[in-house]
Amino acid sequence: MLRAGVGALFAALLLTMGLGVWMRWRLAGFGPTIDDFDNLRHAHSHLGYYGALFPLAWLGWRASGVPLPSRRVLWIYAAAVLISFVGFADDGYGAVGIAGSAAVGLLWLYTSWPLVRRLRDRTDPLGLVFPGVVLAQAYIPFIATSLRTDPAVAQAYVATFLATLLFLVMVPSALAAIRRDVPAWALFVTGAAGAQFLGAWSHLATGIGLAAFGALLGWVMWGTKSTNLSEEPTPLWLRVAWAGLAAGSLAMAVGVVPNVRPVVIGAIHFAILGPVLGSFCFPLLGETIPPLAWWIGLLAVAILTVPLVVQGLGGGPWTSTASASGGTLVAMWWAGALTTLVRREGFSRPQT
Repeated sequence: MLRAGVGALFAALLLTMGLGVWMRWRLAGFGPTIDDFDNLRHAHSHLGYYGALFPLAWLGWRASGVPLPSRRVLWIYAAAVLISFVGFADDGYGAVGIAGSAAVGLLWLYTSWPLVRRLRDRTDPLGLVFPGVVLAQAYIPFIATSLRTDPAVAQAYVATFLATLLFLVMVPSALAAIRRDVPAWALFVTGAAGAQFLGAWSHLATGIGLAAFGALLGWVMWGTKSTNLSEEPTPLWLRVAWAGLAAGSLAMAVGVVPNVRPVVIGAIHFAILGPVLGSFCFPLLGETIPPLAWWIGLLAVAILTVPLVVQGLGGGPWTSTASASGGTLVAMWWAGALTTLVRREGFSRPQT
């Protein structure tokens, strides 16, 4: 079961990256025209969260002793992800995509509910996961009611929904995967505000929240020690990746870089492909990937995302080509890394 589940997970991850590369090159003016670009963009972003990041979070929870969902739950989840992906690709936020998303959301609630007991420990990042899922799904009615009447407002709520999942579900899960304690409720409040700043409510108050969120992440990664039972330090490349997320959050909050679409896209992609994905996969890959290769992977992420920030600052058409080139490098890097991981003997039998 573990081998099949990991295979499906990595297939979803690589498909997400492949779609992203295709869209990046299309935006740079290369390749065939995409008739339903918005639908493909929705399919790309939701498959990334549904099919890759949340299952990776399940693997990350295992570092803290949380068992994987049962075989039946995983099969149902896979079916829901597939339905939502097909629905988004075919009709955007139509009935099929929404139905698949609803099933995915219910399974998120079901699998994260056991983590509620971890709220008793005010330093356990996994205690934030269930409240984070609940808060993210609270935005869904706002998306649904504004889809037809005001698509721009609906898109802002979609951004809030995805940013909330990133800040309050994926980031805590990634920190748990590398055994980092956090001031849990401070991270929750600031992360919730920061997600609003990147989405539906860009305001001074939410900007302060985003700045505080970045400062907390910087302090957690550089001002505290890991609680990893093996006492292995968090590698420097991964600490630099988290520092990049912290610095980027502060820069957006104080207006050093503008809160415009290319910058937000670049920031979210850096957060996902750099510190979050790195934290999920580094404990699994262990010493299989040498440190220099991890640095090269982080550099590829920077080549993808920094041009988008420059684009938001008024950079020319070259930024689209540079970003597409970086996205291609990222996809190639992860294709090689995940192939290495799948071949490891540890995924050929259940973990004990």
